[in-house]
Amino acid sequence: MLAMILALAAAATAAPGCADAIRYDLDRAAFRTDGSNRPIPAARLEPFRARAAKAFREAADGLCAGKAIPAAKVARLKRVVIQNGAGATETQLYRAPEFGPDSLVFQWAFAEGPLSVPGRRDIERALVCEYHPEHEGCDEPGD
Repeated sequence: MLAMILALAAAATAAPGCADAIRYDLDRAAFRTDGSNRPIPAARLEPFRARAAKAFREAADGLCAGKAIPAAKVARLKRVVIQNGAGATETQLYRAPEFGPDSLVFQWAFAEGPLSVPGRRDIERALVCEYHPEHEGCDEPGD
């Protein structure tokens, strides 16, 4: 079932407005050093934040357009906080009260190597599981 939803989402075009108004912030505490304990230069962080925001927005917009996730609920998000999920085995989304009631944490392991962004299918799977936790494959977190 999850595979079918993701296939529909891949074929869908972006629905304007679904994730466009969300603010994307880095959790600065997660970006002091990389996995080798080397400082991460500030000049690398803004381009990384922009790539992560674009990847999230495109995945969410595609799923909203295909009606795989509820566009109205996604549009209510005010903030997505980008964190390093060191030790995680897959992309995860979760609510954390310390970031506000209309926020979502977007987490995956990236600091151990280059500041890379997960693939669209990984983000889509995390979004489907966030909004439809009853789907097969959504019952266990990836860490």
